[in-house]
Amino acid sequence: MKGKRLLAFLLALIFLLQLNSVSYAQTTFYGVEYAPSIYHNMIFKDIQNSFAKYDIMKMAALSVIRGGGDQKFYPKSYLKKEEALAYIVRLTNTSSSTGVAGSMPATLPPKFKVDDWAKGVIDAALKANLLTKDELNTDFTLNATREEVAYWLAKGLGFQPLSGTDLQQVYTFRDVKDINSSYLPYVGAVVKRGIMSGYSDGKFRPKTNITREQMASVLNRVFNYSYSLMGYSVLTGTIKNILQENLVGEGAMKNTFVISNQMGQENFVVTKVRPSSNGGGHLLDFLTISNGKPVYSQAFTVGDKVRFYIKDGKVIFAEKLPQNETVVYGEIVNITPSTIALKGGYNYSNTFSYTSYTEVYINDYPASTKDLRVGQTILAYLEGGTAYRIDVNYEEYASDKIEAGSRQVTGSIISIQNPQGDLTKGGIDITLDSGDTYYISPNIPLVKGGVSASLSSLKIGDYVNLIFDDPYSDTPIKVLVDNGYYNVTGVFRGTLGSVMPLSKVINLSNVEKYYQGTWQKVSDYVSYPFEKAEFYLNGLKIDESSLKNYTGRTIYITTENHFGKEYITFANIVSPFTMAYQGMASFDPYSMTLTLSDGRKVTVNDGTIVVKGGRRVPANSLKSNQVYVSFSKEDNLHANFVSVIDTVDVPSYYYAKGYLFYATANSVTVGDVPWRGSYYSTVTGYYEISNNQWSFVSGSRVFYVGDSTFVVDNRDKESKVVPYSELLNIRYGSSQFKDAFAYVVANGDNAVAINVMPSDNNERVSTAKVEGIEGTKVTVSEVKDWNEVEGIWNLNTSLEVVDLSKAVIVKDGRTVDVSSLKKGDFIYMIRSASRGIIVTVK
Repeated sequence: MKGKRLLAFLLALIFLLQLNSVSYAQTTFYGVEYAPSIYHNMIFKDIQNSFAKYDIMKMAALSVIRGGGDQKFYPKSYLKKEEALAYIVRLTNTSSSTGVAGSMPATLPPKFKVDDWAKGVIDAALKANLLTKDELNTDFTLNATREEVAYWLAKGLGFQPLSGTDLQQVYTFRDVKDINSSYLPYVGAVVKRGIMSGYSDGKFRPKTNITREQMASVLNRVFNYSYSLMGYSVLTGTIKNILQENLVGEGAMKNTFVISNQMGQENFVVTKVRPSSNGGGHLLDFLTISNGKPVYSQAFTVGDKVRFYIKDGKVIFAEKLPQNETVVYGEIVNITPSTIALKGGYNYSNTFSYTSYTEVYINDYPASTKDLRVGQTILAYLEGGTAYRIDVNYEEYASDKIEAGSRQVTGSIISIQNPQGDLTKGGIDITLDSGDTYYISPNIPLVKGGVSASLSSLKIGDYVNLIFDDPYSDTPIKVLVDNGYYNVTGVFRGTLGSVMPLSKVINLSNVEKYYQGTWQKVSDYVSYPFEKAEFYLNGLKIDESSLKNYTGRTIYITTENHFGKEYITFANIVSPFTMAYQGMASFDPYSMTLTLSDGRKVTVNDGTIVVKGGRRVPANSLKSNQVYVSFSKEDNLHANFVSVIDTVDVPSYYYAKGYLFYATANSVTVGDVPWRGSYYSTVTGYYEISNNQWSFVSGSRVFYVGDSTFVVDNRDKESKVVPYSELLNIRYGSSQFKDAFAYVVANGDNAVAINVMPSDNNERVSTAKVEGIEGTKVTVSEVKDWNEVEGIWNLNTSLEVVDLSKAVIVKDGRTVDVSSLKKGDFIYMIRSASRGIIVTVK
């Protein structure tokens, strides 16, 4: 008996300890006394036909939005700027913010206008840095646009503005050029998270006014990011029981909802409702939405899956989750725009659907479906085969396995090496501005400007995003090239005039443009917009708000073309007295010093503009180069601008010329050019481009010719495109091409293009930048000619137009016509005077 009593005591003790442990984890929440007021705020007479009816009622219940009076919401009406800001201030709980911006200034700008009720909203927006004082020059009673709403939402929620390749999703919009450049990085942050999206026609429509119902839909989507800012927490679980107790003294019924969460822990939600026979009333209650109408807690029953929104220990609002829910678990093996396929796990389902409204949480933080990746292990909650929520438990892998694309490296290329010497036999090594080197093999997908490109199109200065599937490898699985940035359309200098920070415009006077070793007058007065620009004062970085303090100073700027508009992207304010040098210079990366051929030393700093091959490149990519330097003298010499003249950024093609004297079924042989050697003996051979000049090679060279080889006959006045099979008829001895002179562009031994035309022996090799195209005439700038005697590139200040009517043009490994050239393209050409023979595009 004693043994049995001891055992019973121990069991009871264990049960009590377990009960106390569970009780310790339990929490009780209560409804709110003002539930009827919330109910009244949710009832709108004019939203029954609105697509955002649910969003409107939910946001009203959670005190984010309000109606327009008379219990009407006016869903189709446009939202004023002040109303949009009011919603966002409430959503982000910034009405009591004490930011550094301060209250509205005593003297307001001329265009400032706001309704009396919204003055506090604008003040709160200022304090929270949603607005700057410069942005007060606005009529806030006007309708808000989609880009403004995205901009304010991103700032209010603390989203980091995007740049570079992170903006590619925004760049896909057909009207991206219409997005205010100041808003673009913030629009990108909102679009990336699925909060706002484009229309079915591929446009974002940034200037379109947003309606009140559209704003409600946006606010509901963004609420997952902001509820904690408003002081809300979320409890999700299943109603396991509803306990009822009659409170006789209060004439009310106490309802206790027993909630079991996903971890099996229990929590309680308590309401008190007075029956209508006793006068009615919801003493403590919360609201939900059922069948398109607001209802109280009695809408919930045992077994319902519910999400509660809680503030200060009280339930304000609840949502009923899908009843026919299934849960699947496993590793993602494939993702399409609408489906996810898993492997392994329990409750296995191979494939399920998802939508843009599917909620995603990564390590309990709100994310979006765009953050899902192959290799992630997920827990998905499905209704009818479609996920309404996906939880991702992400951990850094300690092994050699990582999910494809989870490791990414970005930076600017400062050097390119071809260790194999031939792109057809090996890849290249690129070094980024971080100093790290990566190997790019020939079979790695390279995407440039949204299309597939070849390794030969990579250039120093390219901004790249390397994507890996191995945590330690130096070989990426994909390379993305940001083709729009660092392509300099002009280097200018002038006197800094007024600065307009609101419209982001800088005015310059006495403006000159750098052109091939000279500065040419542009205008007495020019205005340039700027976006995401870097500003320096004698090499020290400054904020754009400081520019107004340096009016009248000399300033150097670079411009870039972003979506058809020229913008300042880099500027350095310097001392007014400048000097110039052109010639060889050696660079010491440790002291950041250029030593000129006459012994003078010029310091390079962070504000120095360095341009190579038409791109702004990091200063540490300088080596021993032939350069043009513009510098100022203070205590010592400071470089303001460096243009690298002796660029070695040459397309990786093989160039040859000679007679076509033999062919097979798939090749031609080039050679038979007589050349007088030593002792007056004559040998035959062909010429190849070596070190940027024609060099004689004895013997012959075989090139393979196929249906992708472009052949043109330019021996007569009119050009004639020739089928490759006709060229190969040389082997029968009857072809008209027997002993014709040919220029060949090849990838290794494979002929890309053959130009049949006479040789005048007056050819030279040049590089240039395309400025414009008119018919077959191409306007060029930054022309450099190879100096065969000194072995350097020399600036050519006289050549401005080249005629490409009889040239073969190769771009990205294939032959194109003149119309395929674009402004900003850099070309490597073999020319005779102003007539092009071979042109390859870098």
